[in-house]
Amino acid sequence: MFSQINMDKNFLKEYGELCINYNVTDVAMGCPDYKPASFVENALNGIVHNHRVFEHQYTDPNGYPSLVHNFSKVYSQLLNKNLTKEEILITAGSSEALFCAVLSLVSPGDEVIIFEPFFMVFETLVKMAQGFPKYSKLKWMNINPKNQTSADWKVDQEELSQLFNEKTKVVIVNTPHNPTGKVFTYEELTIIADLCKKWDVICIADEVYEHMVYKPCKHIRIATLPDMFERTVTIGACEKSFGVTGWQVGFAYGDQRLIEKLQTLHQYTVFSACTPIQAAFAKIFQEVYDRMMNSKSYFELFGEDLKEKRDYFLKNLHGTDFNPIVPEGGMYVMIDISKHVAGTDLSEEQDTFLDEKFIKRLVKKHSLKVFPLTISCTKDNKKKFETFIRICFVKELSTLDSCLSILKRFGSVEQELKENIAT
Repeated sequence: MFSQINMDKNFLKEYGELCINYNVTDVAMGCPDYKPASFVENALNGIVHNHRVFEHQYTDPNGYPSLVHNFSKVYSQLLNKNLTKEEILITAGSSEALFCAVLSLVSPGDEVIIFEPFFMVFETLVKMAQGFPKYSKLKWMNINPKNQTSADWKVDQEELSQLFNEKTKVVIVNTPHNPTGKVFTYEELTIIADLCKKWDVICIADEVYEHMVYKPCKHIRIATLPDMFERTVTIGACEKSFGVTGWQVGFAYGDQRLIEKLQTLHQYTVFSACTPIQAAFAKIFQEVYDRMMNSKSYFELFGEDLKEKRDYFLKNLHGTDFNPIVPEGGMYVMIDISKHVAGTDLSEEQDTFLDEKFIKRLVKKHSLKVFPLTISCTKDNKKKFETFIRICFVKELSTLDSCLSILKRFGSVEQELKENIAT
């Protein structure tokens, strides 16, 4: 069951160990390499240096009470719905929220629909629950080859409809989507919602990049569609939304009868998320709420900042023959490497797929760490994605400049390496 997953895991382990031996510019990991906003830092500093003992001990397993309260105030505004404390679970990172959702809602033999390419954890968790993943491939339309965007990935309504049946328990919808950067449209979400209602299926909405959506695109929460809140568990990431991925506080919200299932599993695994970090996020969400009521939202400013980084990277990538698919949301850009693969000597690498060979070449000869795309695909479709890599653009400009410099010099460096071998 786990043979392909173990192969992918082993590759990532080997790749990570390889990178340790080189002084690489790292644009693989989905995390910033710069400090968070000052009010975020100050919130944690205040908790660490106070004398309130209860902020350093066990707390309510379902969430630190003032965090749940302030989170509810913010998300009630975003959902245009009164979100109660019984409909919220605070977790030890968004991955734990996802773990609890899949493992508590999927029973052995259940079928779970996943859109491909996918965040590799989805497949792993479904198999851990002894469920059967079923894959709906996002259809690549290639509408304008000279200006490819993540909007060119479309939900294949016909294929998706054929996957739903009486065995289908859950569909996992990841928007903004990792790795493509696609933001699902209202029309696409409506198709999914209608199928969920027709077949009595639960939707797990992974929306960890919800505040990383770039205008003119808008993030639409599937839970806000008619009759969908009661059958949707939405997963989010405080750590992603505030640029502190190491803090590891995530959340799930949804109908009480669904969230209670997650709460039970959560309580008997980690019990509760880190109390002082939760207390810091309680302060952070209070400030976010105050800003929402009085001025431009923090989340809006956050998205604008990341859009500037995205646009800077894409503008300066022009002319390198590393062809990007412009992301509508998220932290990553998919890049087509096919024009460079043909002229690059990859004979030293023994891996199966071109992206795996190419990224090792980037480390060894160019000191650049990126991420492969075949990790996000089923075995049958890996060949279709092996000429893509993924780069995280949520980095300091100096890091992006270093990456861009390497990519711009790639062809000339490879030519020099060939000439050195020849002589």
